[in-house]
Amino acid sequence: MKFSKAAMLFLLILGSIGLGLANHSYAETKTDWKPEPANLVGLDGVGIRCVVSSDRKFVHQMCKTLIKAASEKAAAKGLKSASVGISWERNPDDAYTSAIAAAEISSPMLLEFFIRGTDGSPVSGAIHILASVEYKAAIEEGADSSQPRKGRLVIWENAGTASGEANKLASVLANHMAKKLDLLFGE
Repeated sequence: MKFSKAAMLFLLILGSIGLGLANHSYAETKTDWKPEPANLVGLDGVGIRCVVSSDRKFVHQMCKTLIKAASEKAAAKGLKSASVGISWERNPDDAYTSAIAAAEISSPMLLEFFIRGTDGSPVSGAIHILASVEYKAAIEEGADSSQPRKGRLVIWENAGTASGEANKLASVLANHMAKKLDLLFGE
């Protein structure tokens, strides 16, 4: 089957419009999961950090949006917040420890945003959120109490991906994931 140049151009434009619209939609899964404000009991603050895999401007925009949203949601729950900011390293513990100490937070929840972004057109972005608390001497029920464990317990996580034009993607995906923080903070 042969198409004229005009017909091919029309099909290409129509396809591009369709792809552009599809890139900014989200498929939501309905669950019976409800916010768990009990996860915040005993905590007096939130340490926030954003770990990136790219130096792209839209990736940093998403970090700033999420850090701001998390700080506001923590404040609304009466929790202090301390932001480590944007980092390339997975465990910048010195910066985290210093920020928590400076904010005078003694029982923190660590809220981490892992953000990836691609080059090209359209761009793609992915955000993975982890909320965890530190245990210095956890003992599993029925276990030998002389063998306490140290580590982090993930109390909540969520993720989202999207692709599209960089500026729109930064706004749409970051705001979508910021809204999902309501599940963690019990909004």
